[in-house]
Amino acid sequence: MKWSKLKNSIENFFADSVKGRVELRSTRYHKAHDHEGRGYITIDKKEIASFCSISAWNAEFKLAEDIRKISGATDYKNPDHQEDYYMAYSQAEGILHNQGIYSQYEFYDSLKSYLTLSIDDALKSDNLIILALAIFDRRLGKRRIPLQKESYRRHPALKIFYEFRCSVENIAI
Repeated sequence: MKWSKLKNSIENFFADSVKGRVELRSTRYHKAHDHEGRGYITIDKKEIASFCSISAWNAEFKLAEDIRKISGATDYKNPDHQEDYYMAYSQAEGILHNQGIYSQYEFYDSLKSYLTLSIDDALKSDNLIILALAIFDRRLGKRRIPLQKESYRRHPALKIFYEFRCSVENIAI
């Protein structure tokens, strides 16, 4: 799906109170050797959350390297080390996702997944991008917003999104 169609499809889920103020953005760095880029979410043109491929991959590589050193699985050629060697990448990815660090591709995948989710499933998601989208969703009514307060304390950007939605809906925090 083209970026413009995906962006419009997601933004059509947004509540009227946030439409035009919250925007999904994406850019590619054409002068970079691999043309990688980033996705990001803005409120009133101010960037709140960024999902940069190069930053995410660097962080994942460094964390996986640390995990491999701790586990002693540092040689991918050694058959005894191979499973733990490659498992370190999965562990690193999980840790980084809990910290809100995603690549641009994961940003796109999360947006595509969001299109098929019910609001209840979105609110139960472990994916911080999906949780961010859910707080702006028109299917999340004003009475249910305060009930989500705990979910949105998991990450500073989620807290900002939650407080923004509460402020535009005139909900006391």
